[in-house]
Formats: sequence, C-alpha cells, structure tokens
Amino acid sequence: MPGKVFVNYRRDDERSTAARIRDRLAATFGDADVFMDVDDLLAGQRFDKELEKALDQADVFVCVIGPRWMELLAERQASGERDYVREEITGALQRGLVVIPVLIERTPLPRADALPEDIRDLVLYQKHVVAHERFGRDVADLAQAIGRVREKAHGERSGINDSLKQERSGSNRPRRKWALTGIGIALTVAAIYFFAASQVPPKGEGRYRVYFDEKALQEERKQAAEEAERQRLAAEQHRRAAEAAAAKKAEEEAQAGRVAEEAEIRLAILKFQQDLRSPVQPPSPGPKQDAPASAATVPPPTPEEYVARVGGDATIVPSGELTLDGRKVICGSRPTVLDSRLDEYSAAYPGFLILNPRPTRQSVNTRKVMGVRTCVRISVPWAGRATCRLLCRAAWSPPGLVGARGAR
Repeated sequence: MPGKVFVNYRRDDERSTAARIRDRLAATFGDADVFMDVDDLLAGQRFDKELEKALDQADVFVCVIGPRWMELLAERQASGERDYVREEITGALQRGLVVIPVLIERTPLPRADALPEDIRDLVLYQKHVVAHERFGRDVADLAQAIGRVREKAHGERSGINDSLKQERSGSNRPRRKWALTGIGIALTVAAIYFFAASQVPPKGEGRYRVYFDEKALQEERKQAAEEAERQRLAAEQHRRAAEAAAAKKAEEEAQAGRVAEEAEIRLAILKFQQDLRSPVQPPSPGPKQDAPASAATVPPPTPEEYVARVGGDATIVPSGELTLDGRKVICGSRPTVLDSRLDEYSAAYPGFLILNPRPTRQSVNTRKVMGVRTCVRISVPWAGRATCRLLCRAAWSPPGLVGARGAR
C-alpha cells in the first residue's frame, strides 16, 4: 500500500507555491495521502515528533526549492538556529524515500559542495521544474512521476509475491516450472537493477530512489552558465547607464557654469553702459575748517611724476604703442603707465592711463564677450584724498574707439 507524499518547503521561500503544489497533489492522491505541516499539525502536538511520524509514513519526499532556499540555509547555519527543513531532508535520505527536488522557476539545483554533509545526497536525485506560466502542466507531470515510481515499486513486490504463492500452492509440475522460470527472470532483473543502482551508492538503506543522469547534470551546468551570463550582462548594462548618467550630469554642470559666467559678464557690460550714461562727480568736500586739500587744489601728476613716486618697474608707454599679448590696444591718444603693483586692472588721470599688465593680460584672453569691452570703477589714493576713477579695462577694442571717459 502506498505511503504519503511529504511536502518539504521553507516558509520564507515560495510558501504560496508550495501550498498550491500540495493542493494539486491532494486532488490527485487524496488529502489523507499528502502531508504538509500547516495543514496536518494540530495545536498541542509536538512539532518534531509529528514530523518524524509523518516521515515514517511517507514513501515520497517532495523538496520545494525557491530562489532564497540556499540563502536561508546559510543563515540558519551561521546563527546556529534549529533548521527543521534540513532535519526533514536528512530524515528522508536516511529512510531511503523517493526524493524529488522541485525547482521553482529558474532556481538552479544547489551544488553538492555548497550543502552540509548530511543533505549532500540531495543533488543525486532527478529534479523537477515548476514554472509559473505552466504551473498546472508541471504539477500534473509531477503527480504522474510519483504514480509511476509507486507503480514500479509495487509491481516488483507483487510479482515476486504471486510467483511464490503459485509455487507453494500449485500441484502441476509445468505450472511450477513456469513459476520457477518467472522467479529466475525476476531475480535476474532485480540483480541488474540493483547493480546499476549501486553505481551511485545511497546513504542509508532505502526502498527506492530516483538518481540523476549525466544529461541532467549537463543541463544544470548549462542553466548555471546562462544565469551567470545574464547577471554579467545586467551588471554591464547598469555600469554603462551609471557612466552615461555621470557624464550627463557633468555636462549639465559645465553648461550651467558657462551660462552663469556669461550672465555675470553681461551684467558687467550692462553696468558699464549705465556708468557711461552717468557723469563722474568729484567727491564733495566737508566744512572748510575740516576739509583737507581737495583734488581740485592738488594738480594731477604727470606720467613722469607718477613713475618717480611709485618707483618699481613702472614704465611709460607712448600713445599708440601699447600692446598686450602681441596685440595693439587702443585706449585713446594719451600715454599709458604700466605699473605691476597697481591694486586693480587700471586707473586713469586726466593726462594718462595706468594699467596693471598682469591681470590685464589674463583678462584679455578670458573676458571677451562678442567684441564688447567690460569696464568697472575703482578708487586709487594719490596725494592724500585725491581720487581718480578706473575708466576702462581695454580688451579687443576696435581702432579709434574711446578707451576712457574724458578728453582724448
């Protein structure tokens, strides 16, 4: 008489699929002949004792393996927590039950070296794959496989028993002769079968097993290689997408910087144009008794006086001979004093301009905006409170353009 079908699964891995498989098998073999812990254990029963009893009554062990099965096994091993799933598999292997690993979707069969020693023989049994899109057909094939295994085992036992009964009760010698011949054939077939099975020796004594073949092993290796290639391609695609996103972000930041710089320059141009429209007012003196000598009472210096006062490398460049980075710069008809110690780009007195050649040269190459000059104002102290205004930072000025406010 056939035993029960024991459904083994992990509750954190494909428990709903395991429940659906149990329901389909129960519809085929009957509820009483299919065991699953959540359906067959009652409150107050010893969990471990009932599992042992169910294994003793079973002849087929269905091990449901999902994508997290190996991960959960490793967690139980690392934490030292009791693993009932592993104990059930060990008990089935020791009892010699028919063990069928059921792989859900594309889950590969675990490698033998990745399993604990007490359940390592699990990989020796022929697997069965159940996919979502063909669930009904796959579970029906599983039920047929279980039925064929049971029929084969039951037929072998019943054939031997019938032959023995006929030999004992029959008085006809020809019938006895045929019975002995049948027994000899059956024993020969059984010897061949057990010899073939001994090529993959089982662990413990069992009634019947389903062993894997070389073709199934090759198929498993092929599926594992395909899965590794899919993972590699997915990682490569993710890496390329990340690089493209980083490049796009860098380009956007560079574009934002260019837009901000252009806006800053245009704002400077607008301010310069506004400055050109407003006259430059000299500073108002205070009360006569407190006011120092104003700029009107102190005559402006000549280029020679300025050079003599500041000293250093200040030099006088005649009008029309000023060049910056190999280009002639037109700043009116006045001479220009080049003073590298000037605090700003440039300054001016009524009779001459003062330029700091170092920031001016840097400005010439970096501040050109559609051929328009950018200008700012500064104050330079001279002879006490005398004030002169920064008039122009000459850069790419077309010939003849006034480079400073005031007389040429």
